[in-house]
Amino acid sequence: MNEVDEFIAAFKKEEDIYSSWGELVRQYIKNTLAEKRMDSILKIEPSCRLKDISSLIEKAFYRSKNYENPYNDITDKVGVRFVVLLTDDIPVIKDIIENSPLWEYSDDRDYIKEKEDKPYLFDYQSVHYVVRNLKCIPVSENIIIPDGTPCEIQIRTLLQHAYAEVSHDSVYKCKAKPSSEIKRRMARTIALMESTDELFLLAKNELNKSNE
Repeated sequence: MNEVDEFIAAFKKEEDIYSSWGELVRQYIKNTLAEKRMDSILKIEPSCRLKDISSLIEKAFYRSKNYENPYNDITDKVGVRFVVLLTDDIPVIKDIIENSPLWEYSDDRDYIKEKEDKPYLFDYQSVHYVVRNLKCIPVSENIIIPDGTPCEIQIRTLLQHAYAEVSHDSVYKCKAKPSSEIKRRMARTIALMESTDELFLLAKNELNKSNE
């Protein structure tokens, strides 16, 4: 059995573990929002998905990632996504993630920090965390989630989500290398998206003030 076959066999063996962990993460955050009476900030039903095996194989062996241990190093074998309306809703979910007693977390991508570091760059925007459970979690007789199992959490606005979906389907999956013109157009959409979000927030805040 070669390295790729071993990777596939390991993932198939643990698919139910990852799927169960992702669903627990999704449900925990969703329930916590409901308890805080803030679940209205969710504009798309939160989703949990296992990474497609072909995408995993490509990421592990064919994208020059140079993983020492591809199976253990890839942390998005399962992912959960939360889509909110505007950027001022994002900190609500970040706070839940960072204060949960169920897991430890790493802040793997934060577009706000990226904008501060590279203010002239307009690119994909999302907040990414990876959470790992602190204790083993028995789910059923056949499924026990080992401690340290990773799950990626993405938080986006509706506008950021629209950009991500278009760029993923039209650019990321494209076999041909995108031209400079296409890259420029995609960057322009990010600039427009940021401006739109800012204007919506200004209007929202003014409306809130007038209703006080």
